[in-house]
Amino acid sequence: MIKNINKELIACDQLCQGMLDIGCRISKMDPFDPSVIELYEAKEPYPCPGPPLFMSSRPGGSISVNATILEVHYQITPADISCVYQAIRRKYEKPGNVRENDYEMLPPRTLQFDVPINEDYIKVICDLKGKENFTQYFPLVRLKKEIEENKSSIAPPIPHLNVILTGVDSISKLNFLRHFRRTHAFIKNQKTFFDMKGYTKVGDNTFPNLNPLLTGRFPQDVWNESLKDTMYFDDVDIIWKRYAKKGYRTQYAEDSPFFGTFNYGRRGFNETPVDYYLRPLYLALHNSEVRNKGPFYCFNSQLEPDLIYDYVRDFVRTMGPRPYFSFSMTSSLTHDYFNHAGYADYPTVKFLEDLWDMGAHNNSVVIIFGDHGLRFGSIRSTYIGKFEERMPFMYIHFPPWFLEQYPEIGKRIRENQERLVTFFDVHATLVQLLDPTRELSAAEKAESTPYGLSLISEISPYRTCERAYVYPHWCTCQVIQEVSVTQQEVMKSAEITIDCINNELREQNVNSCPKIQLDRIVSAKYGQLNDLVLRFVKHENVVIDRNVVYGDRIVKYEDYILTLLTTPSERIFESTVRHDIVEDTYCVVDVYEQNAEEQDSNCFDTHRLKQYRYCNA
Repeated sequence: MIKNINKELIACDQLCQGMLDIGCRISKMDPFDPSVIELYEAKEPYPCPGPPLFMSSRPGGSISVNATILEVHYQITPADISCVYQAIRRKYEKPGNVRENDYEMLPPRTLQFDVPINEDYIKVICDLKGKENFTQYFPLVRLKKEIEENKSSIAPPIPHLNVILTGVDSISKLNFLRHFRRTHAFIKNQKTFFDMKGYTKVGDNTFPNLNPLLTGRFPQDVWNESLKDTMYFDDVDIIWKRYAKKGYRTQYAEDSPFFGTFNYGRRGFNETPVDYYLRPLYLALHNSEVRNKGPFYCFNSQLEPDLIYDYVRDFVRTMGPRPYFSFSMTSSLTHDYFNHAGYADYPTVKFLEDLWDMGAHNNSVVIIFGDHGLRFGSIRSTYIGKFEERMPFMYIHFPPWFLEQYPEIGKRIRENQERLVTFFDVHATLVQLLDPTRELSAAEKAESTPYGLSLISEISPYRTCERAYVYPHWCTCQVIQEVSVTQQEVMKSAEITIDCINNELREQNVNSCPKIQLDRIVSAKYGQLNDLVLRFVKHENVVIDRNVVYGDRIVKYEDYILTLLTTPSERIFESTVRHDIVEDTYCVVDVYEQNAEEQDSNCFDTHRLKQYRYCNA
């Protein structure tokens, strides 16, 4: 199978021969580029109507009532309400039904607040002093006797790290920067997250991307469309099984049950795949009056992602010191619309803040990511949209004590932030985290992670899309070629670079530093996204009759990568200048001084120059 995949991928190296000396060079794109800024609309938190919820689930599997909310917003007291609950149970499929879509509701029972309930999911109906009935659905997390008896006898790895994987569907890195302002600020303030700047998708939509994350395989290695009504995924080696064998408690939570990773056009699971599984609750919820009576993204006054995040919060709190693995994915809010990403910002940052407040970050690897960028709407017909559809966001947190205890691991992850990486590499990382100090043998790597390189091992700066198993039409590595230093565009790019540096000197008011002048252009390279990316229209089918549809080429930007010798002092600068072909304007998007640490740095703030964006328009 790997040989066949290599045949499909070889075209990428043929496209990228000019960049083999530097590996994958990914363009720096401005999230607020003029070509897309008109599509952007800032969003405040989504306003689910109605009063705050007066009930909440608690760790250990109980329901709590908030007397203050009842009194302030409902004008009643806890003594004025009476509640019953119905347990929701997962069912095996009925004859002739080939999807795991069956569940049953048990007869009502009286609800006692703050008393653990021996169920996984419940529907609660409360009579509010005879005025109205109020309905709310809850996933519950309790310690399960059979699971604890089994897994408590298994010694976890030393050191052991919990894993919290949290995905937000269809969020590119650029749209994350546009819309997830609060979340991004939190991540930056923690200073414990690694920003995987070269993270690239390997498939079209959710399944062909999450399958590499969860199994380390291409979809065709484990499934194809001919099996859509016959194959369950029970026998597939999904990563949570490896953690379960090491004594970890496992959780899988995903919204949009009819469009889920293993359920959209697929059969799902026969047996419950993890210890804590949200799907049966969501099936009941999506058929309920709670879903149908309000705005699509709301369950009463609760925004949909909050139900997922509450489930993960309760799981983390309930597990306490026990080792655990959690995988969650929110889709419904962000999947279809460019600006709806803004609605997901507040629930996401609140979730991360709560994890930190409860101390989960001290013993967990936290990975927050997108599976791909937006695949619908006007953004996809732009040059920027072609790029960002392929470049989701990913941030990875490791506990400081772990990085201090294993400084080489921290050093490698820090370096790998700048490398081309994929979900195959994240899967390889999750495998290695089960025994982080031991290098896998070649045979073990071939068996468990044939396409990936662990992020806590060294990844070459010369890695290409072909070597990373990224198909050519997903490859955002620029095609780089040498060009003449006398070319008009090169000379203009050099001119604006010198203007940029001198402008920086003026802003710093460094009067003692002479204005620099160009001595000569040492070298010039031309870079642009490969032609298959610029012509891509859509991807058809996952495995059988897989086909890529191409259209007209989008022409917008080209980059010039320059090395410049300046006078006085013979300083050498490297810059990337972006030429807007349509508007015929030039912008410096990256500039830095070579060997800056060896130079007198009084004149040039190299860090500021690296962050500079200077245009001639």
